[in-house]
Amino acid sequence: MESNQAISIARPSKQRLATQERLLEAIGESEWPYRAVFEHAAIGMAHIGLDDHLLLVNQCYCDIVGYSRDELLRMKFQDLTHLDYVEASLAHQQRLLAGEADTYAMEKRYIRRDGSTIWVRTTVSLIRTPSNEPAHFVAIVEDINERKQLERRTRESLEGLLRESAEAHASELTLREAKRRMDEFLGITSHELRTPLTTIKANVQFAKRRLKKIAVPAATAAEDIRDKLNEAQDLLGKAERQVEVLNRLVGDLVDISRIEADKMELRLRPEPCNLAAIVREVVAVQRRVTASRPIRLKIATRKVVLVIADADRLVQVLTNYLSNAQKYSPIGLPIEVSLRLQTGVAYVSVRDQGPGLPPAEQERIWERFYQAGCVKHHCGFSVGLGLGLYISSIIIEQHHGQVGVESAPGQGSTFWFSLPLFKEPSLNVP
Repeated sequence: MESNQAISIARPSKQRLATQERLLEAIGESEWPYRAVFEHAAIGMAHIGLDDHLLLVNQCYCDIVGYSRDELLRMKFQDLTHLDYVEASLAHQQRLLAGEADTYAMEKRYIRRDGSTIWVRTTVSLIRTPSNEPAHFVAIVEDINERKQLERRTRESLEGLLRESAEAHASELTLREAKRRMDEFLGITSHELRTPLTTIKANVQFAKRRLKKIAVPAATAAEDIRDKLNEAQDLLGKAERQVEVLNRLVGDLVDISRIEADKMELRLRPEPCNLAAIVREVVAVQRRVTASRPIRLKIATRKVVLVIADADRLVQVLTNYLSNAQKYSPIGLPIEVSLRLQTGVAYVSVRDQGPGLPPAEQERIWERFYQAGCVKHHCGFSVGLGLGLYISSIIIEQHHGQVGVESAPGQGSTFWFSLPLFKEPSLNVP
């Protein structure tokens, strides 16, 4: 969409040039790390004067709006903001100046140099002087144009699905088309979620590293500062764990979209690998992550158990099995992981001491999105999407193996999978 909004680029006044010079001096040699982050940030950043003129912008900001740095430093932020959002932006600024808020964020459209519009998310804060007088604004600008397009496409897809669902009873073709569109929507959404999750995880990890490097003074307030730093570290740790949960859920959605598109097999990278080493590795990781839940490991051989497989996918399967066992097992009761061999086949099993499954549930738990309604998960574990066991069965089938469960109400459950051996074990491991 193009805009008829006129943009006037005036020569900067002496007063504004002086303000820009003071700002550059403030971000001088002593603040070079900030200057480096400012210049090379992957998001747009700008300092804006109280008269709404741009004082300092980074390269990403220039790329978003399509103007050169020199051009932008002769413009007001209103020159870039679509008319539909100017009034709201000014109202937010007044709230900052009045002390009613410390920051504000909004989604709006910018007008690029070529006249086209682009969706952005702006987060604006007011910088004050040591005497608490307003100095200038700092804006963080993120290009969300692709997300907005995705939202539009998703909305159109969902509207199409709603229309087609009304005709689904009369046409099998309509049902197939609705399923195809839903799978397409699922694939688009899961891939789009990856980018913000990766950014959040990187920022949390960066913040944790920075907190560790903060030197605590030896004064009386040191203990209070230390407590606050420890609390911040704890909160960041919790946030990081939740990001990992989201990453696993998004990973499941990505796998589902690949399975439905018959593409998952293309992502397998089978090669000779030691199944015993993979089992040991997964158990070691889970022991660190959930120390309160003991895991016993039984491997019936000290030799290399060679299979042709995608090692990462086998880690995913065993991790799904263990996560499932931990979710439904009482805290404190051990979970048993075992590996045994039988006539050219390796069997890996995970046994829990949970409530068990009735026969009617044992077949359905391998279905997509199915969750056993008769079994309650324990506090501290998310319900999930009902995809883990379904995806695990697909992975093992594509490795020419089998999956299964042995269970009875009140007697726990044993989930297992089998893989054909590449050759009989022959090499001892230390």
